[in-house]
Amino acid sequence: LQGSLRVDLSMQRIRDLLDDPAHHLTRTCCKVMISYCWANTDFVIGKLAPELAINCKGLWLDRLGGDQGMDEWVGASMQSGIEGADVVVAVVSPAYLKSINCGKEMAMAAATRTTVLPIVLDIPFSEWPPKKVGQTAMQEQFQAANGDMKLFVDMSDSAQFYTKLNRELLPRLRIGVSTESVIHELNQFCKLKRKMSRSATTMSASSSCNLLKCTVSGS
Repeated sequence: LQGSLRVDLSMQRIRDLLDDPAHHLTRTCCKVMISYCWANTDFVIGKLAPELAINCKGLWLDRLGGDQGMDEWVGASMQSGIEGADVVVAVVSPAYLKSINCGKEMAMAAATRTTVLPIVLDIPFSEWPPKKVGQTAMQEQFQAANGDMKLFVDMSDSAQFYTKLNRELLPRLRIGVSTESVIHELNQFCKLKRKMSRSATTMSASSSCNLLKCTVSGS
């Protein structure tokens, strides 16, 4: 498939996953914004975002548009995404480090004191943590004031993606999700299932009545 068509199909899959009520049972991770450079679109949209759509209670991704992504104003949209997220998942790659907009997102995360969880793609350990993203000097997004380095999730090896996802990324995204919020989501899902079940029963009873009427009328 050509690039644009592949992206469109991948985005539709992500939207379907976000809208699927069955995934309410699996969404035990916090609300996430994905900060990435378009050079890493295949990784983000093809692998990362679908998994976060299944597992996270909220997802902001620029290509989703509207309240969940990029709207009319770029800066305001990025600010809204960061303010609505518990964690910003930053996909840090060589291209990311050169991106002006990614630097702006990191500045917004620092200003709002939003946690940044870095995923590393092809960044040598000797070059971590980065001192600058785009034109933005890093503060404490990747390194604390005392020099302590933030632990990253290295997903450079595509063969290790699901191992890293389940052992390193998702457990860190579950931190801070209260038991009460999970129970609330489960209750909402159960209510929806009961409503759907009642609707199906009503439709079945209605069909039976119609069939009986037809039988009586025919006799």
